[in-house]
Amino acid sequence: MKMNFKTIIFFLIIYIQISIERRSSTRIQVVGVIGTILCKGKPYYHARVKLVNYLTFRYLDVLDSITTNRYGYFYVRGHTKGYFTIRPYLEIYHKCNRERKGYKEISIRIPTSYVFRGPVIHKYYNLGFFDLAGVKSKKKYVLEYIK
Repeated sequence: MKMNFKTIIFFLIIYIQISIERRSSTRIQVVGVIGTILCKGKPYYHARVKLVNYLTFRYLDVLDSITTNRYGYFYVRGHTKGYFTIRPYLEIYHKCNRERKGYKEISIRIPTSYVFRGPVIHKYYNLGFFDLAGVKSKKKYVLEYIK
């Protein structure tokens, strides 16, 4: 089968147009979380809080990372580009009720209703007062948290 020159040019133009549309269809998505971390009812200072986007079960994208202040307060926000809606999680590394080496890790799923298109966060997900002492999490411990 022979293709004439006009047919080849036609398919080339369609391919280029689809590539350009796909590139422009990726959009900026933003998410933000605020809250106060407690340990046994008292503000927990210096807990590592990370806002991450799970791309696959093995790979994650860190959107923001911070430590809580002396009042246990934190706010994290982040953005990324993507075609599909991101899957944000809040990861908290702490030593509340832990005498041994290493940190406990708690992972909290942020609802997709708090993921917004564009560069502006319209509403932060409010974790409220989150007491680490009352959380029964999976037995996941890390020796060091990744900054």
